[in-house]
Amino acid sequence: MVVMRHLRRFTLQIRGPAWQGVPRGLPTGRGSGRRTAGFSMVELLITLVLLGIVGAIAVPSFRGWVDNTNLKAAARTLSSDIAYMREAAMSSGRSHTIAYNVGANTYTLRWDSDGAGTYADVPNYPAMRLMSDHGGGIQIASVSQTPITIRSGGAINPFGTVVITNNRGSTATISTLITGRSHVIYSMQ
Repeated sequence: MVVMRHLRRFTLQIRGPAWQGVPRGLPTGRGSGRRTAGFSMVELLITLVLLGIVGAIAVPSFRGWVDNTNLKAAARTLSSDIAYMREAAMSSGRSHTIAYNVGANTYTLRWDSDGAGTYADVPNYPAMRLMSDHGGGIQIASVSQTPITIRSGGAINPFGTVVITNNRGSTATISTLITGRSHVIYSMQ
């Protein structure tokens, strides 16, 4: 018992004034039961309101970006189909055609399979392309000539333009030159 009394006296002497300013994980200055870590309800509500405002601004911009990206993808697909048909016509020595159907929002790819003007589907290549495959709202707005024929030498007759649009009013104009090359001009909204 005497040892315990001395031990208590010794620990009280050590915990004197030097130990009073050192926090030991206990609450300081705010009351005996409050913790200092975490968020208050007001801080959480302010954060949620700010996130809501940023989301309300960002979502329409993101949607417009997606619509314009889909339009660009459709224009690239059409342009690459023209290039493929030109290469196929030159390698096979037979004419190939691309026929646009504005009402159905499609275009078909065919080739002169027997050399006598009997057109059939291009082997190992999609026969018909739907513009809606690139997202809703992509449409063929206008076509200057349909069908276009790509001769065995690579020349396109008649050459012209195809305009495709999306829901936002953005347009992509694909122009084909007589040499068989295509060029795309975008007008984004």
